[in-house]
Amino acid sequence: MLFHLLKFIPFSNTSKMRRMVLKKNWRGIIKIYEECYHSNLKKGNTLIKFYSARAYTNLNKKSEAYNLWNSILWFKNARYQRLRLAMILENEEDLFNILIADIADNIQNAEEFFEEYVKKYQMKHPKERNDLKKEKDFFWEEIQFKQNGRIVQMYSPCGKVSWLMPKDYDLSDTHEDLLRVCAHVLLKPMSKHLLEGWVPSRKAGSRPGLALSCGIDSVAALLIMPKNTVALHHRRAFSSMIKHSNADITMDALKNEKKWVIDSIISDHEVLRTTLGKPIGFSTDFATCAHLILLADYYDLDSIAMGMPIDNTYLRKGAVFRNFIEERHVWIYWSKIFNSIGLAYNSPLAGISQAGALKIVKEGGFTKYVNSCLRGKDGDGCGSCWKCFHKNGVLGRAFDPTVGEIDIFLQKRPLKTAVHVTWVLQKFDLFHLVPDLKYLEDLDLSWWEKYYPPALNLLPEKYLQIQKNSIEKYLKPMPKPYAIENINLFPDLI
Repeated sequence: MLFHLLKFIPFSNTSKMRRMVLKKNWRGIIKIYEECYHSNLKKGNTLIKFYSARAYTNLNKKSEAYNLWNSILWFKNARYQRLRLAMILENEEDLFNILIADIADNIQNAEEFFEEYVKKYQMKHPKERNDLKKEKDFFWEEIQFKQNGRIVQMYSPCGKVSWLMPKDYDLSDTHEDLLRVCAHVLLKPMSKHLLEGWVPSRKAGSRPGLALSCGIDSVAALLIMPKNTVALHHRRAFSSMIKHSNADITMDALKNEKKWVIDSIISDHEVLRTTLGKPIGFSTDFATCAHLILLADYYDLDSIAMGMPIDNTYLRKGAVFRNFIEERHVWIYWSKIFNSIGLAYNSPLAGISQAGALKIVKEGGFTKYVNSCLRGKDGDGCGSCWKCFHKNGVLGRAFDPTVGEIDIFLQKRPLKTAVHVTWVLQKFDLFHLVPDLKYLEDLDLSWWEKYYPPALNLLPEKYLQIQKNSIEKYLKPMPKPYAIENINLFPDLI
């Protein structure tokens, strides 16, 4: 085009600005622009505006740069620069419209900027919200799911929560059964009426799903599940002490294997728990699967799984044996609900301890990529939390058992995740820290790194053999009689 020739004419302002760009003389460019074009309202050519926009950008003069980028959106990377500044300068509604248009046109980093927008405007920390309310005993008819672009929102008497979905997700293609059960796993403590009068009808899909936390247990679960598994990570939308950089390292490693579908879904649904007067977190055990349930039709899922080890299935409070398959309020209740909507409850780790999960991750070659610490970042743990003690420590990472959360939990009775922690105390010879538990120092836990065969009865028939084979690739079965069936470390307390 003709204006490109202007940069080669020695004494033109375009040529002068070009030389200044090469020397990064941003103030000189601004001086020419403001003297010859801006102040005198003289119209500059596209290159004049481009060079001046760059100069304003480099001098951090946001408003001036934004106006100039906006005037040449068709030129080079102007739309990216406009979007970057719009994130700072535009109001919520106009920014949303810019983002939607830029995502549609595949503008650089538009997806990442959209995630920032969602976190800033749609998924705020409870302290920044006034819509969260303590409500009880409401009905399904009071729940609404709506979609606005990639954002899916659930409106309930307790407040609004959101998810950032894949680009081509369409809420209208999601079976109502999935919406109802999603609401139930999030709001069950607030209302027992959400499933009343409900006749489920969704049919099973064709592949398994896993709620991926990116910790030791969920990665171990993935390693023994089929290769067509869809593993979806829940990413807390707002800032908190929980960090996601370690999870990102894990997901990158899993994606590099090219065996499974791996994705991370941003949501703020953990705020609902605060309406019960409790800290931010999952309102039920199965709230960890809310995103997986919502995406079950999108990914054609026939089952859902979590990394729930034997410490939480066949051991009550991690200390005393229970026959999990007979647990009316856990296994019987939830498996019936999930089976009724074509999502069999898959429990790959139900018969495997946390020690067994650690062994699977180590032998699976993922030790350096998996870190269960939620407070550490960039591959490191904090060294003072409970998970750094009983998970990361076993993988050879540093921890200090005399400080912070580790010291606090070691003094609690009954001991948290008691059997596994007893195994860790034996492994590191740390019973001097818990002298009242000296009677457990010689407890035979040689079976703790083996799997409990009766737990195979919990697996969906479709995946029983393939997951059994995968488990036995890493672990041996516990010998009969099963020592776990007689375990009770704190008979006076549990």
